Amino acid sequence: MSDSGDTRSQREDTGILLELYKQKSQEAKDLQGHYIRAFTIYLAITAALFKFALDMSATPALRAAMVFFGVLLSLAGLMVCILGDRLRRSILIDLASLSHALAAPDLASNLLSIKYTVITAIAFVALVLAAWIYLWAT
Repeated sequence: MSDSGDTRSQREDTGILLELYKQKSQEAKDLQGHYIRAFTIYLAITAALFKFALDMSATPALRAAMVFFGVLLSLAGLMVCILGDRLRRSILIDLASLSHALAAPDLASNLLSIKYTVITAIAFVALVLAAWIYLWAT
């Protein structure tokens, strides 16, 4: 009777761990989509700000305001990238520990796409920030 109860308890624990693993995997999958949407919105806003800042008829005050908002937007973008990478690492650790508890192979390498998305976003946002700073100085 005790062996049957222990086996049932182990199956329930495994079921719970498996469900947690599925939820963390879905969270990682959703995170990639959120990054792409956020980066697209960042690109659209940045393009509009650049257009208005570089317009021939833009007054110096308008140009300064567009540059100021561009710098703020880029700094916010860098913060999102840094915090997003921290979230990715947290998910990676959670998935690895759940894989270990389930005695399953660690398949957390599927988070590499998120890692490369964050690296690309950081590089692009840093480049845009440098452009804003250059415009501010001129």
